[in-house]
Amino acid sequence: IPPQITCPANITTDATCPAGAIVNYVEPVGTDNCGTPTTVRTAGPGPGSTFPIGNTTVTYTATDSSGNSTSCSFTVTVLTPQASLQNLINSVNASSLTGTQKNGLLAKLNAALSAINSGQTNVACNKLAEFNNSVAVLINNGSISAATGNAWIASANKIRNTIGCTNN
Repeated sequence: IPPQITCPANITTDATCPAGAIVNYVEPVGTDNCGTPTTVRTAGPGPGSTFPIGNTTVTYTATDSSGNSTSCSFTVTVLTPQASLQNLINSVNASSLTGTQKNGLLAKLNAALSAINSGQTNVACNKLAEFNNSVAVLINNGSISAATGNAWIASANKIRNTIGCTNN
């Protein structure tokens, strides 16, 4: 009887630097009805590695002492800066902010997206910094919760790191 193995669910994450993102996951371990099979990663980076922007398939294979084997795979998707920015735009759109507050933030994010798409990294860096400053004001005046605002700032900072605004 072949061993059994179950991989983690697919993972989607924002890039955190130009090279991609460090992704951690729990390595699967095969089980068998007769002893402990050997489990090896046969494709893709291991946990704690930097995964490139895009889709990467990770595969593990469990082989028992009789030579029977079973494999499982999962996909790690590291979002492009544009996709992460669109997710941030969607989050701001879904918020309970008033029209003026929401539109002010969206204008900055849309300008940043346009700038990234046209290769104007400095403009995008500035618009994202302006977005972070505006979000900080909204946190301080109680218009949005610190949890929501800080999550938006963290997301914008990941995008800033990925497009080269910082040396992180």
